[in-house]
Amino acid sequence: MAGVSSRIGRLAPLALESPMIAPIYMLTIEKGEMTMQVILHNHDAVHGFESAQEFAEDVLNRALKGKLDRLTRVEIWVSDENSHKGGADDKRCSMEAHPKGRKPVGVKNFAADIPAAIRGAATKLSHALEHELHKE
Repeated sequence: MAGVSSRIGRLAPLALESPMIAPIYMLTIEKGEMTMQVILHNHDAVHGFESAQEFAEDVLNRALKGKLDRLTRVEIWVSDENSHKGGADDKRCSMEAHPKGRKPVGVKNFAADIPAAIRGAATKLSHALEHELHKE
């Protein structure tokens, strides 16, 4: 995306509420003087997560266009609810945006695959942020 640079680095797994959530990836999106962190948490049962990093960044850039400068951080959690059992719409993506000076806004979306879950959650987050940010 023109005018946006990002640095991608893998962080060491952190102790979270669920010991199954790891590894964690952090993206820093910089646009002018604005810097926003995108933190991706992965459930161990989700494979191919490394390719989801760039996909998630692209989806967020498009879904949150015009809102990025009002956010300090977006956290994304992806997981496979049924793990080894399989099933329809068992991939979950939860997103939590942290608008400057406001309480976090969170959404979740279930889908048949991780990319669809990420797209759906990003769309829901965009709508939730529009509602929250128009309260000013």
